Amino acid sequence: MPILEDPEATIKGLMQHGINTSRLGRDLGVNRGTAKYYLHLLKAAHIVNDAQVYSKDPGARARSEKKVHVGDPGTRTAALRASAGEMRGDPAEAGRIAEAAVCDHTIRLGASYEAAWGGDMFYWRNSRGNEVDAVVNIGGRALPVESKHRARVKESDLRGIRRFADQFGAGMGIVVSGEDMGTADGGIAVIPLWLYLLMGRVPAGSGGGGGAGAPRGAGGPESRAACAAAAL
Repeated sequence: MPILEDPEATIKGLMQHGINTSRLGRDLGVNRGTAKYYLHLLKAAHIVNDAQVYSKDPGARARSEKKVHVGDPGTRTAALRASAGEMRGDPAEAGRIAEAAVCDHTIRLGASYEAAWGGDMFYWRNSRGNEVDAVVNIGGRALPVESKHRARVKESDLRGIRRFADQFGAGMGIVVSGEDMGTADGGIAVIPLWLYLLMGRVPAGSGGGGGAGAPRGAGGPESRAACAAAAL
C-alpha cells in the first residue's frame, strides 16, 4: 500500500481541485489510483469529507462532481501556512471555514439522529445557480443545511433552501448564520454557528411557520423556542 508521504500538499491540492484525483495526482507526482487512495486515507481519518450532488437518480449522483471539505479549521490553516488571525481577517476564507465546519457537523448530526444512517452527505445545485451546502437524509426525508456566515441573514439567502424544498418536498431546513437566530416561512430555522455546533438532534417540527419574508429576530418567543428546541 502506498504511504501518504505529504499530507499537507495533498490537503492543499484537494482544496484547490476538489475531488479531481487526476489533477491531484499530477500535482503530487503520483498516479490517479494512488491519489484516490490518499483521499481514502484522509476520509477514513475524518480529516476531509466529500459530498455528491443530491439527486434521486443514482446515475446522476455518480456522474456529478464531488465537493470536498477540510473539516478541521486547524488543518486547513496549517495546509495554507496561514495564521489564525489571517484566516479570520479574510471574509471569504472565514466563510469557507464556517461552511466546512457546518458540513462536518451535519454528518455528526445525521449519525446522532439515526443509528442506521450510512454517513452519506450531499450538496445540491441547480442550473440557475441555486445551491445548498449540505443535505442529509434523516427519517426518510431530506434535511437541507446552508451556511451563511454573516451577521444578518436576508431573504435572498434562503433562496437555495426554498428551491430545494420545492423540488424535493423537504419539510424543514436550516440556515447557519454568523449571529442571526429566528424562523422563516417553510419550516426554515436560522441558527448561529456556535449553537448549530452544539446540536445533537433536530426534533420534527422545530422549523417555524408564521409570517412571510426574511427570518424574524431572536427577540420573539417563537424564534427563541424554535432554536432552543432545535438545540436539544
